[in-house]
Parts: sequence; C-alpha cells; structure tokens
Amino acid sequence: QQAFQSLYSAWCEKIQELQSQEQAGTPASPEKIAQTYFYSIQKGQVILFRADLTKEGRKDDDTQNSRVMPSIILSSMSQKLRSKLESKGVHLSIFGNTTKEEPKLKDKK
Repeated sequence: QQAFQSLYSAWCEKIQELQSQEQAGTPASPEKIAQTYFYSIQKGQVILFRADLTKEGRKDDDTQNSRVMPSIILSSMSQKLRSKLESKGVHLSIFGNTTKEEPKLKDKK
C-alpha cells in the first residue's frame, strides 16, 4: 500500500509540474506527457494512471487552450464502484468516446 501511495504521489506531483509549466507559458511536450503514467494490476482489473492533453475551448469565441489533466482508466467497473465514484463527483466516460452524450453502462451478471 505504501508503494502505491508513493507512485500515486509522484504521479500527482509530475502532473502539477506540467500544469505549472503550461501556466507559465511553456507548453508540455508530448513526450513528457506520454511519460507521465503508471499502472496498477489487481485481480481481475488493470488501472492506468496517466496524463492527457485536453483542448478547452470557450463557446463565445474560437480560442482553445491545451491543458494537462490527470486521467484514470479502469479496465472494468461494477455498478457499485460507478455509483460510489459518481457520488464523490468523479466524471465517468467511456475511453475513446468522442460524442458529447455519455453512454449508459451495463453490468455483466
């Protein structure tokens, strides 16, 4: 558990460092973003913790700003875990989904 905590803390610090660089006007390189990851393997599940570069646009004009954001990808998820994460304010989406509408997820029984 301490090893995971250490990896997670280092990952968070690296993301904060990349975000600080961007706020100072120095965009993060794609290589640095791609190198900011680690993964956890548990029985029946793999969790990937990585950095993503997102484009944030304003609706009132065409400007877009790039921003480094943390992204956690789960290989599978139960309804119980989904409900718990949503109750804590976590935004869930399907990896690779490019539509604005979020799909309905179904449990396997």
